[in-house]
Amino acid sequence: MTDLQFTAQSFNVSNTPSYIIPLGSGNAQLGNAAFGTVTNYDPNYNPRQYQFALKFQF
Repeated sequence: MTDLQFTAQSFNVSNTPSYIIPLGSGNAQLGNAAFGTVTNYDPNYNPRQYQFALKFQF
């Protein structure tokens, strides 16, 4: 008996990065003109990824 299997996996489907506001940047202080401005993103951010596998057994 032969068997064919197809598998698909996805990670971070919405592709949403993790933004960070460094505490020492001055943007974290209320009253600053640049308050809330995002200047960086998480260096460990992984973009959208897909994996496909095909397995044939005989």
